[in-house]
Amino acid sequence: PGAVATAAGFINGTGSIGQMLSPWLVVWIAGQYGWNNLFYFFAALALTGSLVLTFSRQEAVEPVLA
Repeated sequence: PGAVATAAGFINGTGSIGQMLSPWLVVWIAGQYGWNNLFYFFAALALTGSLVLTFSRQEAVEPVLA
């Protein structure tokens, strides 16, 4: 149960940090490299995340019934 709470807190925390930083990151990347490269950046980020999730999967854990 403690690991689930830690994972949920981590996910919620990173989501909040991402929402806080994304306006500045988007404006900076678009200003430096243009709008097309901004979309390429986020596409590469999404692809990297999907590859990490695909290859880091663990075995399913059987639920414990109380």
